[in-house]
Amino acid sequence: MHLYSLLKSSSLEVVLSKRFVTILYGIMGLAIMVSMAATYLQFVNAYFGLGEFDVTIEVFFAITLGFFLPFWITGALMLRAIIQRIRLAIWAKKAFRITYFDTKFTPASAGMLIDYEYNRKELYATLLELHYRGIIDLAFGNDGLQLTLLKHPRTAGSRYEEVLLQEIFGNDSFHRFSSLDSPRLIRSGEKAHHYLIDDLQSAGVLKTEKEPTRALRILFRFMYFVAGLTGLIYVAGLLFAYQEVTSIVYPREAVDPSQLWLLGTILFLVVGTILSGFWPHFQSDVKNKHFLGWIEAAGFMWYLRTVFVHRFANDRLHTQDAKTIRKYYPYALAYGVVPVTEQTITNAVRYTSSQ
Repeated sequence: MHLYSLLKSSSLEVVLSKRFVTILYGIMGLAIMVSMAATYLQFVNAYFGLGEFDVTIEVFFAITLGFFLPFWITGALMLRAIIQRIRLAIWAKKAFRITYFDTKFTPASAGMLIDYEYNRKELYATLLELHYRGIIDLAFGNDGLQLTLLKHPRTAGSRYEEVLLQEIFGNDSFHRFSSLDSPRLIRSGEKAHHYLIDDLQSAGVLKTEKEPTRALRILFRFMYFVAGLTGLIYVAGLLFAYQEVTSIVYPREAVDPSQLWLLGTILFLVVGTILSGFWPHFQSDVKNKHFLGWIEAAGFMWYLRTVFVHRFANDRLHTQDAKTIRKYYPYALAYGVVPVTEQTITNAVRYTSSQ
């Protein structure tokens, strides 16, 4: 499992796609680094006679390797990911026009490149585009969502879409779901999305590597949350209870020099992890197709957010011509520019079929 995969699995690679997340992760990462400095200061103070710790050296090594090391590296990874994303954005603005008015990617591919995850947005955008292309008929009735297969799945155009249709319909040409959130429909998308990843990797847009499992993604997100929360608590302690956080006033076990050396080594490892965010250099050549792909997808998303976010609102969608809706709406859905709701998709189907 590569570090890049772990970053993607924890959503750290999308910090710049959402400003709130960028700020939140930055604060958490800095808080963890502050807690690291405070902990090291505790040991320095204790070593020079200003206080002593209540743990033996054996317990200290267990706590350091089992908690401090992953805890501090977590903060370093947060800051590293933010540095990478900021550098990527700066590089993109220097090398390309960020605002793209079109893209060669399908809605599902473009949506996945933005946040490196496949979820309901990409699934519904695919279904809507297949409806516009005449591959399926998508309709909402009193008894839920009705999907009708109009053409053979092989005519869909990609292996991902073909497998998705096969998972949805099987040997039938009609299927009814209770709603868009039907578990069976969601599972169909989950099974098919691996082929979408394969297509993007074959094109060089995504790096070829082992995909993190769902359990691993959940584990790392939990770890980032706990580490960030603990770091924030440490910062609060430094602000309001400095003496208690930075020194121990009751003697139990003396601090051994090896403890300072170990903490110092970890500190250099953490700093190195953060500084690695300044490598590699981004260049506009064929070796960086995954960066170029992200730029194109992100540029098109920003264009839609700038121009169409208000035009595609549910109360104004009827003012747009059918051609504009067919061309841009699946992408707006995949990017989350419009709300991912049944009413949203119903309007998109209704206002194109009536024109």
